[in-house]
Amino acid sequence: MPIVVLLAFALTSGRKTPASSTSAGSKAAATTPVTIAAATPSPDVIEPCAQVVSKLPVQLEDQAPRIVHPTPNVAAQAAAWGDPPITFLCGVARPAQLVPGSTTEVSTVDGVNWLTVPQKNQTTYYLIDRPVYIQVVIPESQHALLPPFSQAVLDAGLPQVCQVPGSGGPQVANDQLCTHRP
Repeated sequence: MPIVVLLAFALTSGRKTPASSTSAGSKAAATTPVTIAAATPSPDVIEPCAQVVSKLPVQLEDQAPRIVHPTPNVAAQAAAWGDPPITFLCGVARPAQLVPGSTTEVSTVDGVNWLTVPQKNQTTYYLIDRPVYIQVVIPESQHALLPPFSQAVLDAGLPQVCQVPGSGGPQVANDQLCTHRP
């Protein structure tokens, strides 16, 4: 049990706390651990992921934080809120939908580009224009909350490493497009 307490502290340490109250239902959800499967992160994503995770809000609007089940390597990469949980995972593999010629929608939120992959009962968003890929899964019963995630990426200082056509920037060469990055 001490590892869960330390994990909860690690997930909330250094995060911004908005001034709002939680409902009794949100508090109950916050006590139930969420399991998020994560691969062992490559060494080049550990620091950027830790920077972004440290900038995530403790509470996501009216969604209370959830404890992330202590599976290996997840503490520095993952967070969750609400019931059903909104999940965040940093350092994921390149999304399969991110290929040249893809028609998958990209949402630009506060200057940060997210590949939008609707699925049954949820939508998965992938951060695609920074040095690490990030996955945010939002159940259909929750409302889309991408601005706090974009803000965490910006606050962490992650530089933009590629461009999305039509995202407001100048025309760029194919090798500078996000669909052409590793």
